[in-house]
Amino acid sequence: MKKLYTVLVLIIACEAFAQSSYQLSSQSMVVKLPHRSAHIYPPTEKSIDGTSYLYPEYVLGKVDGFPETYKMRYNANLDEVIFKKDNTDLALLKEEMYGTINLTETNEILKLANYTYKNTAIHGYLFVVAQNENLTIYKKSSIIFTPFKESKNSYDFDKPAAYVRAPDVYFMKKGTSDIVELPTKKNKLIALFPEKKEAINQYFKDNTVDLTDSKDLQKLAKIL
Repeated sequence: MKKLYTVLVLIIACEAFAQSSYQLSSQSMVVKLPHRSAHIYPPTEKSIDGTSYLYPEYVLGKVDGFPETYKMRYNANLDEVIFKKDNTDLALLKEEMYGTINLTETNEILKLANYTYKNTAIHGYLFVVAQNENLTIYKKSSIIFTPFKESKNSYDFDKPAAYVRAPDVYFMKKGTSDIVELPTKKNKLIALFPEKKEAINQYFKDNTVDLTDSKDLQKLAKIL
């Protein structure tokens, strides 16, 4: 009987230790979420019209592989994911292991990716617009900073520094190929998907399609 009691005690102790170790491991994962201090335009953004953030207010989000939910914002000017911890703004480091961010409050996914735009190689964030087994469509949202411009004469006006939303740019990844810019013309789209020529032609015939609109691209992705 004493032996049985001893065995039960050992089993319970082991389970408790394993659970404690898991909790500590989970906590250490959160602590190790790689970051640095967020860049803030001096002295603050209050002196600039607009905002560098895609969403002015924080939204709830998570980084894949980490259990904790954070208040997050995407800085579309600096291409940075900002999260708040202990009332401090921190910028998530751009590392592949932490490269999938789920903005749960807006039901959006940000993915760290390598792609080329205007002959420039970029390592940055793209929003996932649509995804299936063979195709992923991404959206790049950017905000451009325009500096203060003093008037040249009495007939002109000063133009304050401002953050201006740039048009969204769409990209695609077909199978294991590289990420490329999504064409905005039907014939160029068919050139990328020659095996889907008939389906694409029929889809454009039956629908009004805008290849620069997320909702239209989500529908189109279902036939590609």
